[in-house]
Amino acid sequence: MITEELEVRWPAEHDITTTAVLVPTGPGRSRCFRYALIREAADPALSTKQRGRLVRELAEREHTGPSGERVRVSRVTLDRWILTWRRGGFDALLPSTRNCDPTTAAAVLELAAALKREVPARTAAQVSAILQAHAGPGTSVPSARTLQRHFARLELNTRPDGLPPRAFGRFEAAAANDRWTGDALHGPVVAGRKTFLFAFVDDQTGTSPSAGGHTDLAQMNELFAAWVETVYHQRVHSETQHKPLERFLAAGPPTLPTPQLLREAFLWSHQRMVTKTATLSLHSNTYEVDAALIGRMVEVVFDPFDLTTLEVRYQGGRWGSRSRTGSVDTSTPTPAPTCHHQPRRPGSTTSAWSRSSTARSSPSGSTTPTYPAPTPWPATPLSNCSRPSWRPSPPSASSSPPASSPASST
Repeated sequence: MITEELEVRWPAEHDITTTAVLVPTGPGRSRCFRYALIREAADPALSTKQRGRLVRELAEREHTGPSGERVRVSRVTLDRWILTWRRGGFDALLPSTRNCDPTTAAAVLELAAALKREVPARTAAQVSAILQAHAGPGTSVPSARTLQRHFARLELNTRPDGLPPRAFGRFEAAAANDRWTGDALHGPVVAGRKTFLFAFVDDQTGTSPSAGGHTDLAQMNELFAAWVETVYHQRVHSETQHKPLERFLAAGPPTLPTPQLLREAFLWSHQRMVTKTATLSLHSNTYEVDAALIGRMVEVVFDPFDLTTLEVRYQGGRWGSRSRTGSVDTSTPTPAPTCHHQPRRPGSTTSAWSRSSTARSSPSGSTTPTYPAPTPWPATPLSNCSRPSWRPSPPSASSSPPASSPASST
């Protein structure tokens, strides 16, 4: 056992002789720590149940390690030390020496680092595959885990170009009700339908209104509301170190928004270019604007359920409300119905002429398919279609057919 001798010197006025204390050092200190820890539990007189209870108690406590630090030893490690002491005695508890010599050549690690710097997006597995493909005979290629540790030591995972990574600061709203954050979570299947949990949390206080996505949906919302009011709002938040409801009410009752502000929050906004005639178009309606806005991209704020008037804004300024010119549409138009403008050509596998055929024998013995008559033109009126843009009027009985028809856009 390796020991060191400590000489204790006392002042001359004390009639105490100098003593020497032998203290184990290095691996010997670890061996003494292990033996002192398992000595009581390794007693052969203990039963299996008594030894198990004692080992569990030792694993739950902290101990002073060989170097004076506070350590915890797991139950599996304690059982292994007891078995080692029984087989080899006190000397068997000496920790084995580790071989710290590197097994990967320095040139291989330098090449791996160069490959990572060349393309920072390369993963350790990709670099290992490249080294494996170009490895010569007798060259050992490190594993992906070894390369990950090597890249971490060189800070290539966070600073491949030598520059510090982008920093993300923490943010908190200045007051309650300044910012609310919403999120959704997949819920269980209720009455055969998928449910979702929607929650909104105040950024500054952490409070959440009762919102929800167990027998039915109403009961689920009721249970969620009860949990929010009795558990979440009354529990100290780990980030703010305050109860969410107390923090929310600390600033007094919240200020309710005015009706004008609520209406502003639910208006729609589009970008439109003002034409050279000082007009703009929105949902098939035309509006006259100030001539000073010609050629400029303006913001149009409007109520989607009432397009008779809208407000024009440009560079933070309000240019007043504008009324619609003429009488076209008074609400946001709905999508046009799907219609077919012409049937597919004969011979197409999806056309009306190729749905069925009857074979007819020829004198030479071959068969020729007989196609039925084509289906009539679809009866969808052209007035309900979004295309073509031209809308021909049906000819009268006395009028002659037109000489040419408008060209199709296709």
